[in-house]
This record gives sequence, structure tokens and C-alpha cells, in this order.
Amino acid sequence: MGQTERGARTGSPAELAWLRGMDAYVAGEYQQAEVQFRAAVEDDPGMADAWLGLHALKVDVAVAVVAMHTHRERFGEQRAKYGRPLNSWYWLGWWVQLVLETPRDLSLAHASHWLDGRHLAELDAALALCPPPEQDAATRFLLACRAYLGKDWQQLLRHTAGLDDDALLGVEAGLFAGMARVRLGLYAKAEQVLATALVRCRSEHPQRKELRYWLARAYEETGRTPAALPLYRAVHQADPSFMDTAARLSSLAAGEPLDEYGGMTARLAGPPASRGS
Repeated sequence: MGQTERGARTGSPAELAWLRGMDAYVAGEYQQAEVQFRAAVEDDPGMADAWLGLHALKVDVAVAVVAMHTHRERFGEQRAKYGRPLNSWYWLGWWVQLVLETPRDLSLAHASHWLDGRHLAELDAALALCPPPEQDAATRFLLACRAYLGKDWQQLLRHTAGLDDDALLGVEAGLFAGMARVRLGLYAKAEQVLATALVRCRSEHPQRKELRYWLARAYEETGRTPAALPLYRAVHQADPSFMDTAARLSSLAAGEPLDEYGGMTARLAGPPASRGS
């Protein structure tokens, strides 16, 4: 007997809709899968695995992750009952993509949801429900993201310590750690961290632009203008409006120093509107 037929005999209407949704999802019939998963949550709003199905289909993603977490005690219920594997993916922080499958994944995805929207009170509450940071690198990474939002560079350094060798988190952690060191005036240490992360960062990674910018800042601050210029030029070529890159290129060409916030005193004003601003 097929699992959907067995569900018709033993499960609720919501479970039967979930099973039909699973059959459609596996068959690549995504519109039908959405219809069935929606039917399941309409009949049983607490069915976390039906919300997971919608999340996997990239349908109502924000609503789905909050609903899954609200009903987290049921996360995995249908998958375990019927032996049907299902997962999705989520962004840990802004650039790191991870699988959403287990209760641990769900707690991290929920915190990342509030991080992405910069809802700090909700983020802090969600972080408290994540695995202990001393036992889980992903939680530490989210705490680093939280420190970044608060411009707490010392905390950012503390939370990224030891993460730069992590296979998944290392590049972004290196960017955070290097940027924090530049902000704190620790330029020589920033150079080493940022250069290592840049070597590891593949050309298609979005962090590459930011790594080049902050490494250029570290070089510039230690008087290594010839090393900084090609990095600034590469950033400007990729994104002419990125932070204060254009102003820094102009100032280096003119021999005029910029202040910490990228302004040539009395000529350029306004903080850069990007990460690290």
C-alpha cells in the first residue's frame, strides 16, 4: 500500500493533503504541491511540516518560518510518522546558505529571519532559544551578526574568534573579524585575516567586494597605498557606488587623506550607506 493510501486510512484530512503535497513535490509538480500544502495548513495551522513544504517551495517564506517555530514541538511530526524526507534551506546571517531540516536548523533559521529584518528585540529573544554558542558555531556566528548590527566591534571580534577556519562560516567570519580590526585600528592584524579570507573567497561570492574594500582600508591606514589602490579599483569596477570607494580613490590620487568615515574634510560629507557604515 502506498503512503498516501495508508494516510487516507489512518491520517487526518490535513495529513492526507500533506502526503499529496509530498507526492507532487517529489514529482516536480510544484504548483500542485503548493495547493496541497496550503490545504494542510488551512485545515491544521500547527502542522509545521506543511509549513516546511511551503518554505521549500519558496512560498510565504517569512510566514512559514515563524509558523514552523511557533509550532516547533511538531516540527518533523509528519516526516517521522510517514517516513517522508523533506528539507528546505535558509540564510544564516546574510550570505551563508544552510539546510533547514532539524529542530536545531529551525531555531537558527528563525533567528536569521529576525536578523534579516533587523528586528533586534525579536532577534535577541530568538537567539536565546538557539543552541548554546559555546557548543554551536552557527549560534556564535549569529551573535557576531548581532554585534555587527550594534557596531560593537569588540564583541564582533569575540564571537568570530576561531571561526575563520570553519568550512562554511570562515569567509564571512574573516570579513567580520577583519572589518572589526580595521574599526579598532588593529590594521596589521586586519591585513592577515582579510587577506586569508580573500584567498578562500571564490570569485562569485558576494563577500569578495567587501573583503577587497576592507583589506584596502587596512593597507591604506598603514601607508601601503600601492597595495590599496588596485583593491579599491576592483571594488569600484564591481560597484561604483560602494561605500566611499570613489572618494578614497580620488583622495589617494590627489594625495589628500580621508577621515575614518570616508570624508575628505570640508569637501566630502555623509557616512557610507553600506555594510560597515
